[in-house]
Amino acid sequence: MTRRDENGIRELSASRQVVQSWFEVWEVEPGVHVIAEPFHIEEVRSYLIVGTDRAVLIDTGMGVGDIKAVVDAITLLPVTLINSHAHWDHVGGNWQFDDIWIHEAEAGDIERTRTANELRKWFTPESLLGKLPEGVSPDGIEIQASHATTLLRGGESIDLGGRVLEIMHTPGHSPGGIVVIDRANQICFPTDVFYLGSLYASAPTTNVLDYRSSLASLEPVVATMRVAYPSHGATPIEPVVVADMRIAFDEIIAGREPDEFPNPHQALHRYGAFSILVPASYRGGEGSA
Repeated sequence: MTRRDENGIRELSASRQVVQSWFEVWEVEPGVHVIAEPFHIEEVRSYLIVGTDRAVLIDTGMGVGDIKAVVDAITLLPVTLINSHAHWDHVGGNWQFDDIWIHEAEAGDIERTRTANELRKWFTPESLLGKLPEGVSPDGIEIQASHATTLLRGGESIDLGGRVLEIMHTPGHSPGGIVVIDRANQICFPTDVFYLGSLYASAPTTNVLDYRSSLASLEPVVATMRVAYPSHGATPIEPVVVADMRIAFDEIIAGREPDEFPNPHQALHRYGAFSILVPASYRGGEGSA
């Protein structure tokens, strides 16, 4: 399956290709394309899921490269952008798309420009695992405002033709966080809700109890899934890790002592393949983060 080479992408189904000196792109299984940003410590992954009639793009990354050109090189079908949430590293290329779905709790967050001054702290030498593309500097990276065309609440579905995706509202990491489910193909796109690495429940907009509840609601769903493609770190991963993460949150809420305090604002709980960051002052109980 050869793609249009004006965008520098060829034989995506056969191998991974580095595109624009920033993205790494591959087709992980038929109709599911990973658009990764491997040269930043966050290792963000966006996903393009292609049906026979239309496609869905889950997130638009950091805004460093031209993600629209990558998408256009893969498919000429109409594309709906579904934002998993509004954090800066997932909405960088939103402005390039016309059809944007996002949970109503975070729709307002994408309507403001993220300035280079605001983003510069994320592009220090310590954050980069490689060079920025030629002509791109931390002083010039900004994220333009975008506007939602569809407000999500959870429970929605979208038919791509031969593939239906379902939306689950899973707050905790963020108020409007979502997980995308492809039941027929037994695929879960857990976005930032679960992945192997540090799960963030320590910011003012996070909530430890909501996070635990979302994982609990996901448990019976992911038990029927064969694979999960998260937005950070290794992909794919085993969906059953959700059960271990829910148990970990149970322990933290019950008063588990943190393993360390990496800074004055966060407490870290280690659990082997993953860890959980909560506010340094959080000691469990019925309060929220």
